[in-house]
Amino acid sequence: MVGETLPHAAIVGRPDRPAFGLAAKVLAPITALTMLSAMLGGLILREEYKSYQANVAQKKGELAWHARTLYEGNRIKLQDVANLLAENANVQNGLLIGDQYNPLNTIMSFLGHSGIDVINLYDLDGRAFARAQSPSYFGDYDEFAPLVRSAVAVRQGGATGEPISGVALYQGKPTLVALRVAHGVSGATGVVVVGQTVSPAFLGGFVPAHHTAIALARHDSLLVTTERDRGGWASDAIPIHEERAIAGGLPFEVSLLTDDPALFGPFWGSRVSILSLASIAGISSVIVTFIFMFMTVVRPVRHLIAVAEQQVSGDLSARARLRSHDELGRLGDILNVLTGDLKATLDNQDRIIAERSRAYESLKKGKEEVRQLNEQLEARV
Repeated sequence: MVGETLPHAAIVGRPDRPAFGLAAKVLAPITALTMLSAMLGGLILREEYKSYQANVAQKKGELAWHARTLYEGNRIKLQDVANLLAENANVQNGLLIGDQYNPLNTIMSFLGHSGIDVINLYDLDGRAFARAQSPSYFGDYDEFAPLVRSAVAVRQGGATGEPISGVALYQGKPTLVALRVAHGVSGATGVVVVGQTVSPAFLGGFVPAHHTAIALARHDSLLVTTERDRGGWASDAIPIHEERAIAGGLPFEVSLLTDDPALFGPFWGSRVSILSLASIAGISSVIVTFIFMFMTVVRPVRHLIAVAEQQVSGDLSARARLRSHDELGRLGDILNVLTGDLKATLDNQDRIIAERSRAYESLKKGKEEVRQLNEQLEARV
């Protein structure tokens, strides 16, 4: 009869459950593809970061080489000036006979076209013989006096040797100096001291590019630097040159500082932007595909299964309602046709059974009437 539970031996013992298996089969590859895309993007980003770090290190090395070349060129200039003055006849003769006029004119001329801050002449005792800067005091001692006496002691025996170079404090400021002993016919006559005050302006001449700075430090103590705000500067300084402390003690170090976010940020930011856009586009396409597959495949299949379960349970009025015109829509139409045919067949069987029941009742009633008629005939006989 209609409404009775139809046999469903094929699903006996199988619990009711949603079409998770199909969802897993359809969506698992998409999920795996999403994870693979994310992992691939992460690997690419990691390799790009390694390449970026290598490029940054190379660029910093080039900047350090440029700054080192400029700085060492300035040191050589100081040494050359010290050598020229120590070997100049006016300087040698003036120191020898005590004539300050000619040596002073000579060192003043060097001061005018060399851009050097300090050009001093000292006698063998360390007293100032001539200073190119104004005011010039003669016969007094200053911070260079001990250095001069030490240079004279080292250069005993008439050997001129190379200039003594390093950093010393002069008038309260760190100064890069070159000391050279001058010799006359009878031996050492005095000492030439050529120096450059290590100021931000002086160090600024060695800055290799924008967003870089040069600093003079001693035992992690920053003495002079060309930059003001250290907010975004890299914590690791790149050594350019180590200067001896002429007066003794720990050496001085000239270093290159870089503002990495400003110097390399645009380069790295462009790469990150490209990779981010590519990753977002890839993940978005996977998510859109995920949603599309769920809406067009998984949900219609779940609907067909729910309708089929209703029909198997005896509700033959249940119908698949899919608006799509693809294979799943066609499958829903076929399921509706089969259900309709089955319902018509069952209705026809019910009608036949009812007619048979009525015929049987009529036959039974006719038999009863015949029996009663026979009984009446027998009673008359």
